[in-house]
Amino acid sequence: MHFLNTAYLLTGGNVGDRRNYLQLAVNLINDQCGRIVKTSALYETAPWGNANQATFLNQALEIQTAYTATELMRRLLNIEEQMGRERFEKNGPRTIDIDILL
Repeated sequence: MHFLNTAYLLTGGNVGDRRNYLQLAVNLINDQCGRIVKTSALYETAPWGNANQATFLNQALEIQTAYTATELMRRLLNIEEQMGRERFEKNGPRTIDIDILL
């Protein structure tokens, strides 16, 4: 794979074994989206938009990818689905959330 684009992602979750889910997301992103160049430390954050839930564990990632933003997002949504992400309520609890920051 020839890497042309740099993308910055934010991963997070507040359901189940949060640390394990973040590591699984790193592995799947590296396998399916591009090469992870850097990872941040893990950060615990308060929920936003729906405060009545557990805190989140988050990590930022820098990746090199050959994909456009649209294709990268499609692949990231597929990874969320592979990891059991269900969208029952806006800003609700989740096993994993993967956002493109830049």
